[in-house]
Amino acid sequence: DMEAVYWNEIDNLDMSKTILIDTRTKQENEIGTIKNSINIPLDSIRANLDKLDKSKEIVLFCQVGLRGYL
Repeated sequence: DMEAVYWNEIDNLDMSKTILIDTRTKQENEIGTIKNSINIPLDSIRANLDKLDKSKEIVLFCQVGLRGYL
């Protein structure tokens, strides 16, 4: 059970309290991404959990929505 954040709400997020994570591959991320986001591909999310500030809201995204949801 997760609350969805839609594309048109990104500009309204308080980036001092939010971490945006692009779950796409490095190659996909290099084509373009959302400003101030961090690229952590889905397959390596669990290995990088300790690097995230858990006091912030974490918003995951991908190209379509499935990888961000997973």
